[in-house]
Amino acid sequence: MTFGSIRFRLTAWYFLSLAVILTLFGLGARFAMQTSIFEAVDHDLRTRIQDVRQFLDRQMKVGPGQLINEFREQSMLGVGGSLLQVCGETDQAGLRT
Repeated sequence: MTFGSIRFRLTAWYFLSLAVILTLFGLGARFAMQTSIFEAVDHDLRTRIQDVRQFLDRQMKVGPGQLINEFREQSMLGVGGSLLQVCGETDQAGLRT
C-alpha cells in the first residue's frame, strides 16, 4: 500500500473524520455532564441553606445555649473543638461557641 493510493487516502480521511466526530461528541458530553453536576450540587446547597434558615427561625425563640445544644444534636457534633457561628443578614455574628 502506497501513501498516494486511493485506498490510503480514503482510509486517512475516514480516520480523521471519525476522530473529529468522536472528539466533538466527547467534549459535548463532558460539558453537559459537568453542567448537570454543578446544577445538582447548587440545588442541594440551596435546599440545605433553606433547611438551616427554617431551623434557625424555629429555634431563635430559645436562648443561645439551647440553640447550641440543638445544633449538636442535629449535626451530631462532638464536645470540644467545634465552632458554631451564626450571622445575620448584616454579617454580624449573633452567636459564637
